[in-house]
Amino acid sequence: MKGKRGSLPGEFEYLRKWVPIAVLIGIVSGVGALVFYEALAGLTYVMLGLGAGFFPPGAAGEGGAGVVFSPHPFLIPLITTLGGLLSGILVFGLDG
Repeated sequence: MKGKRGSLPGEFEYLRKWVPIAVLIGIVSGVGALVFYEALAGLTYVMLGLGAGFFPPGAAGEGGAGVVFSPHPFLIPLITTLGGLLSGILVFGLDG
């Protein structure tokens, strides 16, 4: 197959269109995953940490703390239930 000078062969011409689209999709999904992870960590800190006084321990192999007891253990089920209700409303209640 002969193509123009400086151009890709015919079977690879689609790369000029699809590679930038694939890179853009990868960047957007990576940024979305980072935002989701940080939002989850931030809400865990605010709701469980500041709300109930419970800070979930990290992984022991990564230097995480041991068992931490909450001064308000009755708030932990309440806060997690409210989080479940909120996620249920977001998933099933806003579908139009």
